[in-house]
Amino acid sequence: MTRFLLVGNGRPLEEVCQAIPRLGGEVAGVYANPESARRLQAMGIDPQQSSILRAPEAAEVIRAQRIDWLLNVQSQVVFPAAVIRAPALGAINFHPGPLPEGAGLTAHEWAVILGESAFAATLHYMTPDLDAGPIIVRRDFEISDTDTGLTLLAHAWRVGTELLCDLLPSLIAGQRPSAYAQDKSKFRYFPGKPPHGGRIDVSWPADRILNFVRALQYYPLQSPSGPPRLVVNGEPFAVLQAERGESSSGHSPPGKITEVSERGVQIAVSGHESVWIIRLLREGSPVAAGPFFQRHGISAGALCDTELPASSGRP
Repeated sequence: MTRFLLVGNGRPLEEVCQAIPRLGGEVAGVYANPESARRLQAMGIDPQQSSILRAPEAAEVIRAQRIDWLLNVQSQVVFPAAVIRAPALGAINFHPGPLPEGAGLTAHEWAVILGESAFAATLHYMTPDLDAGPIIVRRDFEISDTDTGLTLLAHAWRVGTELLCDLLPSLIAGQRPSAYAQDKSKFRYFPGKPPHGGRIDVSWPADRILNFVRALQYYPLQSPSGPPRLVVNGEPFAVLQAERGESSSGHSPPGKITEVSERGVQIAVSGHESVWIIRLLREGSPVAAGPFFQRHGISAGALCDTELPASSGRP
C-alpha cells in the first residue's frame, strides 16, 4: 500500500487526509499547526507539529517509516533538502498561485494589487529552491473585480485541492507524474512581508489604491500582511473599505483630504482623481471613517503622508 506523509493546514489538508484512504492509500503521518491539529483530532487523526520537519534529521524518520510520497498542502514549512529527497517516490507541493510568475506567500495579494486578470493553483515537485520545482499541473481561473486577498486565496485553495485529489489515484498506483521545468525567465517571487510595508501611497492612481485595499482585505479574519494603512499626521489608520471618488478639475495635491463627512473621508490622489475611505478597522471592529475622523479633529485640508517605508515589500 502506498504510504503518504502529509504536511499542511486548513480545509485542503483535511480533504486530502480523507481522500487518500478512500482511494486505497495509507496516511502514514500528518504534520499540522495547532489550530488544524485540533480539527484533525476530531476526525480521528493525531498529527504532529509541522515545525519538526524543519530539521534535517527528520529525513531519517521518513525513510524509517517507508514513506512513498510527501505532500505539502498549505504549509509554510521550508524543508531541508534531505527531507525533500527522503520519500521513495517524491515530494509534491501545492502552491496557491501561478508558477513560475507567482511564487511566494503573497502572490495572491500582488495579483490583486497589480490588477491581474487571472490567477492559478499549481502542483509541482519540491526542490530546495522555494516554488521552483518542475510543474506537474496548473489550473488558471479568472480574478473578479470584487476579489479580495482572502477570496482569491480561498479560490486557489479550492482549485488546488481538486487538482491534488484528482492526482491521488496515480500517486497511489505508484506512478510518478510527468512534469516540465519552469521557465526561469518568467519567475517572480513575492515574499511574505506586507506589500509596500502595508502603507497606502496616496500618490498612486485611484485604481491602484482600491486594488491595494482589496488585496489586504481579509475581514473578519486577520490579514497575514496586516490591514492596509493610511497615515495622516504621522498616525496610521487601518482601512477596511474604500471607493472611487469623483474626478476633480482642481489642483488639490495627492494626499490632501478634501472632505470629511458622514459618507467618509475623501482624499485627492494622482491624476486629478479621488478616493473615499468609507470604513476603518479599530481594535478589530469596523467603524465609519468620516465620523471617526471628525471625533478626532481631522478635517478637510489635512494631509496624508506620502512617503513609503524604506522596506516596501516590492517583488
